[in-house]
Amino acid sequence: MVVVLILGLMAGVMLPRLMRPLFASDIRLATRRLAALTALVRDRAVRTHQTYRLHYDRQKETLWVTFLAASGEEQEDQGSLTATQRWPGAVDLVAVRTQFQGRQPEGSEENLFTTFLPNGYVERTLLHVQAEEAQYTLVIEPLTGQVRRLDGFLEEIPLGGNP
Repeated sequence: MVVVLILGLMAGVMLPRLMRPLFASDIRLATRRLAALTALVRDRAVRTHQTYRLHYDRQKETLWVTFLAASGEEQEDQGSLTATQRWPGAVDLVAVRTQFQGRQPEGSEENLFTTFLPNGYVERTLLHVQAEEAQYTLVIEPLTGQVRRLDGFLEEIPLGGNP
């Protein structure tokens, strides 16, 4: 009887956590995944005193992480959390605009990246994504590395402010 009671309590606590991802929208999942990845990469850049890059491939809709080795050579990060990954579900990466490289033209095969410096600075990046009929701009902030999701495709956003 006590075992059944304990199992019931555990199921009551764990079931909502296990069910939440099933009901989360793809855009919320993409925003959370990008936020977690940028936090991880920023932390790694600061901790290892190396420059890291988060790459975006629009055609394959993938993300991957590299770092600049002491030799100046770019190497792919082999961590399990930073391995090449796809955008979640029905979220399409439409365009990328970075602070230092500019905007990736429509139809361009060039892959842009966000730079993470060893001092914790993150290159400001705007990612234009589309989920179903809605359009969003994901903003990676330079000082904190945090990710914000804004409605619509915005070309420029004031630092730290709302559109």
